[in-house]
Amino acid sequence: MKLRDKLKKMVRVEGITVFGVRLGFPSPESETPPPQRLSPIAAPDPAAAPLLPHGEAQLRTYGDGFAGRERELEALDAAWARGRARVFVLHAEGGAGKTRILVAWLNRLRDAGWRGAGGVFAHSFYSQGNDQRRGASSEVFFRQALRYFGDLAEEEIAALTDPAEKARALAAAILRRRGLLILDGIEPLQYPPGVNRGQFKDPALAHLLLSLAGAGTGTKALCVVTSRQLVTELAPREGEAVARHPLDRLDAEAGCALLRDLGARGGEDELREAVEEYRGHAYSLMLLGSYLRDATDDRDIRRRREIPLLAEDRAGHGGHVQRIFRAYVAHFGEGSPETALLRLMGFFDRPAERELLAVPRDADLFPSLAPEQLQRTLNRLQGLRLIAWDGRGPIDAHPLLRQWFGAELREKSPAAWREGHRLLFEHFARTTPYRPDTLEGLEPLYRAVSHGCAAGLHEKALVDVYRDRILRGAGDDGFYSTFKLGAIGMDLAAVENFFVQPGWKPAPDLAESDRAWLLNEAAMHLRALGRLAEALGPLRAGLEMAIEREDWENAARAANNLSQLRLTLGAVEQAVASAARSVEYADKSGDLFQRMARRTTHADALHQAGERQRARELFAAAETLQREWQPQYPRLYFVQGFRYADLLLAGIDGGAERAAWRAWLDQLGWIRPKAASQGHAGRMRPAPPPFDARARIADCQAVTARAEETLEWMKNASNASLLDIALDRLTLARAGLYGGLLAGQEADAAIEDHANAAVAGLRKAGTMDHLPRGLLTRAWARAARGDGEGARADLDEAWEIAASGPMPLFQADIRLARARLFGRADDYPWESARADLDEARRLIGEHGYHCRDGELADAQAMLP
Repeated sequence: MKLRDKLKKMVRVEGITVFGVRLGFPSPESETPPPQRLSPIAAPDPAAAPLLPHGEAQLRTYGDGFAGRERELEALDAAWARGRARVFVLHAEGGAGKTRILVAWLNRLRDAGWRGAGGVFAHSFYSQGNDQRRGASSEVFFRQALRYFGDLAEEEIAALTDPAEKARALAAAILRRRGLLILDGIEPLQYPPGVNRGQFKDPALAHLLLSLAGAGTGTKALCVVTSRQLVTELAPREGEAVARHPLDRLDAEAGCALLRDLGARGGEDELREAVEEYRGHAYSLMLLGSYLRDATDDRDIRRRREIPLLAEDRAGHGGHVQRIFRAYVAHFGEGSPETALLRLMGFFDRPAERELLAVPRDADLFPSLAPEQLQRTLNRLQGLRLIAWDGRGPIDAHPLLRQWFGAELREKSPAAWREGHRLLFEHFARTTPYRPDTLEGLEPLYRAVSHGCAAGLHEKALVDVYRDRILRGAGDDGFYSTFKLGAIGMDLAAVENFFVQPGWKPAPDLAESDRAWLLNEAAMHLRALGRLAEALGPLRAGLEMAIEREDWENAARAANNLSQLRLTLGAVEQAVASAARSVEYADKSGDLFQRMARRTTHADALHQAGERQRARELFAAAETLQREWQPQYPRLYFVQGFRYADLLLAGIDGGAERAAWRAWLDQLGWIRPKAASQGHAGRMRPAPPPFDARARIADCQAVTARAEETLEWMKNASNASLLDIALDRLTLARAGLYGGLLAGQEADAAIEDHANAAVAGLRKAGTMDHLPRGLLTRAWARAARGDGEGARADLDEAWEIAASGPMPLFQADIRLARARLFGRADDYPWESARADLDEARRLIGEHGYHCRDGELADAQAMLP
């Protein structure tokens, strides 16, 4: 069957008719079924099996009283009952009462038999660690939630290392079960205010919320999120799918009711004045009421004026919290057991087991407490609602309390602060198995790293714990947590401890070689997580350090990494300059591999800038060096070979890739091979420039032969990575797709098989800055086989990745692909083909992405 006939029958785009065939999503006779969409199944009957919620104990509340939040409870009831919103965001500053609202609402649901929920999973990121300086990650949460909601085996869960894939798997499981997901305190995984608009630092969590928000209408599952910040990524979907509910301060009536519940006495005017003075801040009012109850004999609200208000206390709600913490220290006494225990809470960024509190007490300034005295002190602090403790489990305190008492101790007694962390470091290092196999098992070692760095023991924490026990070495057989467990976020959080914050300045007590290594580690982890712009800082610092040391081999590597990152970020001119420097440093090093590999980096940057002739000359020189370095492997391979194949398919004038796109458009009747054809509304559409199809097909065949040969090398090489193999499969998919289109052949299933293998490999490799390449090729291959829905899904996923970077060159590619694959649909899946092409033109021009100039011109000629 000719390709034109195949397209008549199979290529379907919603809402238009081409060649007399209505184009839409796959028809019943389509050979490739569409991917399954996220959709719920019937909610389980609550009477059939009792629902066992997970993680409710993580939702800690501090203090008594609950007033004035009926509107929020009703909004949550409505969101669950109506099923219109899939994500409910409750945001307010710390201490506003967000967690208390969640606990009250969950109690309502439990009393009502959970109202049809098929599962309830709660997770507090404060229970994992709330200190933004040390970072946080979602890896443990995803593993636990996938176990609870899903039916995947442990090895299948462990294999989900790609953030988007992991998020989609969990979203699908939640939707199938009509699950209720509670995510409390997600701000440790967001950028702080004023930085990147409060976006997620954790891509998996962002993908999860977007997947849930984008699920089909009628799904009854719900995710409730609390944060001190807005969830920026969800802003475009607010309305039906996302309900955003800012938590206002307590009004005067509710604030007065809370104070009365806590035993405060006074006239209505005085109580209202206190609420206004404390700006309706729930935690501050709770502390005030508890303090008056314990520290005064009459509980008169006017006694609040006896609490000193210092200059630093006057700004915002936090000032009143600090004011009362300071008053409690004065009330208990500097050397009291109560003050000592509250300061001990400052060592921890999460709930602490009772035995852990004994570890840092050996430091100076902490009194030794007999067991019965410790019990009385804990009971008193719990009675005052300064800590949360049920008499048996971990002891917790509000994050504001932990942060204030920790900062106070660090400032007043730095020696005691360091000594306490040293003792905790040694405790976690000593009591944890040498090399645990699971993320949960490694968690105490990550805590040891944090405490060791806080104690100033950076070198010991790095060498003895992080590199030896968490990574299991940094050689070819090391990096266990990164590659075997996919703990990229947890590893980055650990690495951040070794830097002086803010910025990327390694701790001064580290060895010079370790400082350089850590800069590279930070950059690579940031890049893998899609935090591309942040990765520039440590990369530049590492390059400068290598140059100062005249370490030319590492300087070449650093300049290479900097060039690739700048290219991904769309700084093409800077990428070319950095790549040229990498060649200079490689030549100074004399290392043959460096000299070969860095020339391919330079050539690739020149190719993207549209300087294909210079790029081809550099690739030829690199291949000569490759033969000199490894005579048994005469072709470029690994990522270097992929770059060369990319240029060979592009040719000097656009080559097989551009010709294949024009053949695609021509087969659909969107380009007419005439000198000048009449376009829509009287505009003239120029004929496409001629090309030699046979020569382009020969180019595709030559590239296929190269990729097949190097793929065999990869399969037999012990050091071949998932990325290397995936890129060879991607080259085979591209060359096969282009050659088939140029020959007018029926779409070959083997092409999509290569594309599927490439995408799967790129996911497993965790390379977010390569994955869009695979998704773009597979989208085209799917469209060629009639899978319009699959093509659109790939384009949407590629867009999410590119937009989160941002990766403007990929954004231009995606907009071009959308217009060419779906260009004349009456119901275009995005804004419009014209808008996509206009934005692609802007991106190409702004970023100097001139290798797409010809394709852009062809696509623009497609539209009237």
